[in-house]
Amino acid sequence: MNLSRAFLASKVIGNTSLGTKNISESRAEIRTLLGDDALRGRRIAAGEILSLADLSAARSSLRYILGGGQTHSVATVAVDAVSFPKVCHHGDLMVLRSQVVHVGQTSMAVRVKCETDMGEGTRQHIATAMYHMVCIGKDLRPVAAVPSLALDTPEEQRWSETVVTRRYWLKQSQLPSGAFSSLQSQTDLMVEARRIVPDRVLVPMPSTEVVLHRIFFPGHVNFNNTVFGGEIMNWMERVAVTCGRRFALSENVHSIAMHNLSFQQPIYTTDWCSAKARIVYVRRTTMEVEVEVFVERAGLAPFLSHTAWFVVANVSRDVLPRGISVSESDPQSLSKYSHAALRYQFFSTNRKQTFE
Repeated sequence: MNLSRAFLASKVIGNTSLGTKNISESRAEIRTLLGDDALRGRRIAAGEILSLADLSAARSSLRYILGGGQTHSVATVAVDAVSFPKVCHHGDLMVLRSQVVHVGQTSMAVRVKCETDMGEGTRQHIATAMYHMVCIGKDLRPVAAVPSLALDTPEEQRWSETVVTRRYWLKQSQLPSGAFSSLQSQTDLMVEARRIVPDRVLVPMPSTEVVLHRIFFPGHVNFNNTVFGGEIMNWMERVAVTCGRRFALSENVHSIAMHNLSFQQPIYTTDWCSAKARIVYVRRTTMEVEVEVFVERAGLAPFLSHTAWFVVANVSRDVLPRGISVSESDPQSLSKYSHAALRYQFFSTNRKQTFE
């Protein structure tokens, strides 16, 4: 299904009153060595890649909006589905190439391609991510100051269409679970859970919860005087892996994908942060881990600032010994399991539209 045929009939999208730019004007490349040389050759966490990709996305979006007297800044508001088909290691030379591929009145979608330079002109694809950035003023509020974007080639139009397609699949996976007749009841979900591995032990979702705390220091602050989004993503990914390892009773658990990450509120160095992770869905060797970050700020009640769903896997390929049980007496767990099952269905069926 072509979700944006009418949209693609025009080669220019966005607010033309602010001028029009080409994708090439936003292109940026970052070349860096990964991790710690003392750990050279050891697997590096996916969170490190997400953090670097966030930096690259910020660089491209700033290139796009700056000029013509503009003095605004940018902030990350969401990251779409990301898959890590290959492993990268400490000491690898990583090349990140980013460019703005879709715009709105205040927002920009930045496509970031991550590769490792293997030498002799050979590169290995690590991940392609879509970062959603918003143009902000000094008060950190969105500003309608994003120029329109010219899509000059079929490939550029396809990239822009991918943004629309991804948004469609993410919206579908977050619809109320009652909208899907195949996963409406506890009985349906338990049949589905038992079918995956019939003889595994099922445990209640709340028993899988892991909570970690931290504060961020001045060295983690970006040019908006808020905590760098990449640092938050890196921490959330570590929390997800920790939760997965405790559940799987194995240290061979690593992140292989992230379904979605959303930023609801900025974090400051004066905030006390809590990351709450729980297993919300289990297949044979993979788990989906929901991570929520809550902030305690002086004078305010604790509030939710960030949410993400990571897919972690037992890379030794051993079947996970436990699964998740859900009950109608716990509607929150029932809802989380149902939505996670829907995300698995959508992203498995439509992998090309979401992860590429």
